[in-house]
Amino acid sequence: MPAVPSPGNRPSASERIAALFSLASLVAAALLTVAGIAIHLAGVILALAGVLAGVTGCWYLVSRRGLIRLAALAVTVTAAAALVAGLFLADISVWRAAIIVVLAIVSAATGRHALRRTPAALRSAASRAPAAGPARQPVLIMNLKSGGGKAER
Repeated sequence: MPAVPSPGNRPSASERIAALFSLASLVAAALLTVAGIAIHLAGVILALAGVLAGVTGCWYLVSRRGLIRLAALAVTVTAAAALVAGLFLADISVWRAAIIVVLAIVSAATGRHALRRTPAALRSAASRAPAAGPARQPVLIMNLKSGGGKAER
């Protein structure tokens, strides 16, 4: 019997909209980065990798804890350096670079809103899950070759 999601388990409308804006701004930043590909390929690839790794690192940075958050911080700082170097090498205009950075920040910020779940909300969502009923046709599986023949005895 499939579990029907209760209204409390589903993301709110603002969280869905934030997720949409997060992904859309990442795509927009990536497209603006690729727009200069005809000029300097290596710089554009470096800048594109910086944008993608930086935003992904920011998503992990705002949604995880502990060592994963520290690793995401290292990835984000390295990606920011790659983005700056790529934008410099690709000779992308200052306005386009500013728009790319703003879109990357918007993607990370809206991703934070979309992924926001308080521990209390997660606990209450888990407690509302329907309990499994008793098995209708229980089955016991035993490996007769294991345990030195204990199962066979």
